[in-house]
Amino acid sequence: MKKTITFASLFLLITCCAFYTGCSDFLEKPPSVDITVDSVYNNITNAEKALADAYRGLPYPIPESWDNRNSVYAALLDELADIATERGSSWGGALNWYKGNMSISNYVTPAGDDAQRAKEQWFPDYYVNIRKALLVVRNIDRVPDASDAYIKQIQAEARLIAAVNYYQMFINYGAVPFVGRALEVNEEIIAPRPSLAVYMDSLVAMLNQCVDDLPSAIPPLEQAGRLTKAAALGMIARTYWFAAGPLFNSSAPAYPYPASDPKKEEHESMICFMKEDPNLWVKAAEACKAAIDEAERGGFGLLSTGDYGDQFNNDYYNLFNGYERGRPELIIGTHASYNNQYYIPSGDVFSLFFRPSQWKMGVITHNLVEMYDMRSTGLPQNDPNSGYNPRKPYEGLDTRFYETTVWHGSEYSGYRYVFDVESDFWKNNSGQSTGYLMKKFHPRNAGEQSIFQWPYLRLADLYLMYAECLNEAYGPTRPEIYEYIGKVRARAGMPNIRPTTDKVELRERILKERTVELSLESSRYFDLRRWKRDDLYKTTIWAVKIQDNQDGTLDLEKFDYPLAVLGQKRAWNPYWYFFPFPRAEVMKGYGLVQNPGWDDDNLEGRTN
Repeated sequence: MKKTITFASLFLLITCCAFYTGCSDFLEKPPSVDITVDSVYNNITNAEKALADAYRGLPYPIPESWDNRNSVYAALLDELADIATERGSSWGGALNWYKGNMSISNYVTPAGDDAQRAKEQWFPDYYVNIRKALLVVRNIDRVPDASDAYIKQIQAEARLIAAVNYYQMFINYGAVPFVGRALEVNEEIIAPRPSLAVYMDSLVAMLNQCVDDLPSAIPPLEQAGRLTKAAALGMIARTYWFAAGPLFNSSAPAYPYPASDPKKEEHESMICFMKEDPNLWVKAAEACKAAIDEAERGGFGLLSTGDYGDQFNNDYYNLFNGYERGRPELIIGTHASYNNQYYIPSGDVFSLFFRPSQWKMGVITHNLVEMYDMRSTGLPQNDPNSGYNPRKPYEGLDTRFYETTVWHGSEYSGYRYVFDVESDFWKNNSGQSTGYLMKKFHPRNAGEQSIFQWPYLRLADLYLMYAECLNEAYGPTRPEIYEYIGKVRARAGMPNIRPTTDKVELRERILKERTVELSLESSRYFDLRRWKRDDLYKTTIWAVKIQDNQDGTLDLEKFDYPLAVLGQKRAWNPYWYFFPFPRAEVMKGYGLVQNPGWDDDNLEGRTN
């Protein structure tokens, strides 16, 4: 029989609001004491503290603390794709995926020993975030003397925060229990997983509720990060765009439930539409255009200074580290509350793991480096007319390469980096070097405490989403496709791509452009997921052994990095297209069906 559960057992029980000390900007409101619902909502100042706390529920996947509940432990999600990897051979969350060690038994806690540190997100946190946001929606009208317009805007912001969390579960798990209001603490509910189609419709409906009551204009700097109408429309576009891909938009799931499952078809409808609907690409294209038009009306645009060169591209730097907080391009930007500060402190986990001057755990692969076109011609490196010189492999590349990567001979943070076979770096690390380190997201100086915001949604992403949707919906001859790709490339000083009449060829070209523009922003990982690209999840992860000839030329020798460092090819299992739910949560038996392949003996937990 169907079981009911209490709100607490769904991990939704939290206190009214937990406030943190912080800085002067809106999203870091200082705390109150003796907090109750009545005291929180007795004036606008306190109510905005509740909203600021809800904003902390927006995803921030940089591993900025040891708790690290928002990403793979000590790694970025794109390190599970082909463009980045971990340098070590025995420690770190991503290595458990590389070795194929992931199972439901070591997917239990958000921290623990190395075998347990390999999660995308601690599942119950999503519902805690949703609960915080929907409590604001429910209670904001208690504020005395608040105008109707103010109440509606706060409700729209909070509801959008909840919807972003529902979207994150959508792309990670498929359908999950959807409750669009803040439940009472002891309220009993039936919370089965709905079909994917029902879940998507519920998510889009929640997002549509937000649109009319949000402001259009980019918030002033002191309120940077507050959500706008473009953010809501952008999330609608993103929902349709992700849903239109073959992971969901297919007649069969990417990985099936076992044949022994008596509810196989019902369960599979939670991770697949069970039919292909080409019109979803049309809806996605229309939603992208609506979001772009609204964003541009509101003052959003590509951050473009024209200031780029062989060492730095200031457009990229200012997006993530500038004191303008990524304006005007960043539509949804999130930031850490580590020590309740809006910047990444110099001694935190991200600095230790990723800064070139520290542990250097996360590194770029040669797979990504090969994706950068030549600046003068706009052609791929392997095109005979591109102008690429294999003896000078890092000269004349797309300007985005120089802000993303630390390469052999580059200067960064007052230091010249060398990775050739005669370097101390190569020798001291037993050859465990891909030939590159990460530069993107880092401040220019080693000790700088720079503002850092995670680019959850930016206009360049919307432009490339729109181009992809047009190609899939109408074919490769639509001129708008090249217009919007060209906008993104022109901002980096790059010529546009060449037109083609081949839809598949253009699809691959757009995916490549997305990788270059959005590298290390989790885009590559989810692009491969939604397109079911197991060929790229399983591809060889290339590194380079560098011979510096001391005459301005280099000889690069490619080698299989995981094979050399781990003694094996990087593992990939197709049931990894979806993350698992914690076994303890499934075993409560309220309808949270486990995703296939992870725990097939306990799909629905208790049955009585």
